[in-house]
Amino acid sequence: MREVLAEHAASVDEVSEPRLVEWDLWDGNVMVRDGMIACVIGHERAFFGDPLIEHGSTGTQMAAFGDSTHFIRG
Repeated sequence: MREVLAEHAASVDEVSEPRLVEWDLWDGNVMVRDGMIACVIGHERAFFGDPLIEHGSTGTQMAAFGDSTHFIRG
């Protein structure tokens, strides 16, 4: 495991500007009123890090994103 981590350690260098990320962002945690986001709940999984990580979660779990095969491969 240490060898694999060491071999790919440079991949975390790409996080050049970490942000607050809502790791549990799904339709059940987003309150919408009159077609606009009114509230986001479920902050217990939020963290300060790579904002692209949320795309991986929502991109594979929400039907609106369509077939995620190519996304996962990428």
